[in-house]
Amino acid sequence: MFGTANQGGANGEGDVFEIVNTSTGYASAPTILANFNGTDGAYPNGGLIIDKAGDLYGTTEGGGTAREGTVFEIKSTGSSYATTPTVLVSFNDTNGYEPRGTDRQRRRRPVRHDKWRWVDR
Repeated sequence: MFGTANQGGANGEGDVFEIVNTSTGYASAPTILANFNGTDGAYPNGGLIIDKAGDLYGTTEGGGTAREGTVFEIKSTGSSYATTPTVLVSFNDTNGYEPRGTDRQRRRRPVRHDKWRWVDR
């Protein structure tokens, strides 16, 4: 199982992790695959997409060359993963900012609680 932590990690700007499925169930602690450092992205959000080769793709809402977010890839090496994300797109306000990853895959519904707001279900 793969995921992202929006903050924390070695540089305080988030990380990508795996929770390994062992013969006795899932590990109780994540294995950190990559830490963001600002230049390669910061504050990942949304889920990850995995391709047939096992490469992972996601977005960060900050970092990159203009600190406006990135689309990144973490390459599979076959037996593990690259420890540094590869920036595929660095947003700069002109081409957008703070990309939201896989939000459109979530089911959303309106809920009345003093004001209308969206919640995930």
